[in-house]
Amino acid sequence: MDIDIDSLISFIILWGTPSVMVAVTYFKMDKAERREAIEDFTSLHSLFTIDFLVMGGFLSSLGNLTSINTLKYIGVILLAVAGVTIGITMWNKSKLRSLITALLVAIAIFAWI
Repeated sequence: MDIDIDSLISFIILWGTPSVMVAVTYFKMDKAERREAIEDFTSLHSLFTIDFLVMGGFLSSLGNLTSINTLKYIGVILLAVAGVTIGITMWNKSKLRSLITALLVAIAIFAWI
């Protein structure tokens, strides 16, 4: 496992900054807002869209950083599942936006590989 220092610093900035911002915002919420946020992020729809998208991006980035292809491929699979779910969800609202989203997800997946 060969980790370049420049890649490590950019990884920490890319994932550390939003993580700290989310944690600070979460701890500023009152208990009712925290409970509502937890319910939103643990719902089935959120799990297959936003959660898989974030986890897939994180695992792919971690796999690229550590040169572990298994992590990268698991991340790409999660990204694909999130992209398909988002596309199906958006299909009812706008077919054109759904197709554009599917195209962008496909481009992003091929860019990660």
